[in-house]
Amino acid sequence: MNSRFFITSFIFISFLLSSCELNEDQKVDPKIYLQSLDISIGENRIPFYIKRSDGSFVAEDPSLLSVIYYKKEDAVKLNATNTKWRNFPLRSGIYVTDMEFDSTGIWIVEVLFSEIKNPMKGQLIVKAKTDSPNIGTSAPKVKTKIINDSNPIETITSDINPDPKLYEISLDRALEKKIPILITLSTPGYCRSATCGPQTKVLSNLIKIYESDKIIFIHIEIFDNPAEMKKSGDTSIGIKSTQVTEWKITTEPWTFLINNRGLIVERYEGFVSFEELQEDISDLLKGTN
Repeated sequence: MNSRFFITSFIFISFLLSSCELNEDQKVDPKIYLQSLDISIGENRIPFYIKRSDGSFVAEDPSLLSVIYYKKEDAVKLNATNTKWRNFPLRSGIYVTDMEFDSTGIWIVEVLFSEIKNPMKGQLIVKAKTDSPNIGTSAPKVKTKIINDSNPIETITSDINPDPKLYEISLDRALEKKIPILITLSTPGYCRSATCGPQTKVLSNLIKIYESDKIIFIHIEIFDNPAEMKKSGDTSIGIKSTQVTEWKITTEPWTFLINNRGLIVERYEGFVSFEELQEDISDLLKGTN
């Protein structure tokens, strides 16, 4: 798949993500924007933000938010759990919450807080199975590019300020070490959401606080030929990497936390903050994840 198709697909999916609000009255202010597409039955991490008509973002204390979700045809309404405020590179922050779905179909999300009288509404489409690897499944054991004489760093990442430590070991070899792994699949130089560069920076910052024998950090570039793309200035010549195909992602960035048995324990669609990753890594290393 070339970059034109992937980037066009990403723009379309990004439009869907930013359009997942469901307000009968389009003058409703503020509105909720749900930021997750690859959702299935079971527990899911759901990020969302709330935006006013003047362009400002709501940063209400998450403990004061009421977040419920339900299917139209069901009378039972469920409460989202563990709603937290997370730092975000494009705005002051974003909310992240946990929702557990027991059936496929369209689910309604309602959010209420002190500033408004009527709840904001959005919708999510829940599938029987996620496209990308889900929690509890084995991480695809793929060979990823590393820095060596044949592969200088500019040929394996589009990051303009790459961290060599993210390209020291291939994923398949890392999985053989039987220690946790955090991987990000993204294209820092060509990311349309402008969060891929910040995401790899988050990984670089995490490397500084964890010993290399405790957890491995890896970045996988979306495109197979980033140096060629940069030299020509033409993104349409980009070739989607086989590693990305194996992971079956349709948006980016995506980040996955893998335990010492090679199983995915957390998955993050879109940007995930340093704080959230640090919490989950700490839980994993303590044996609580």
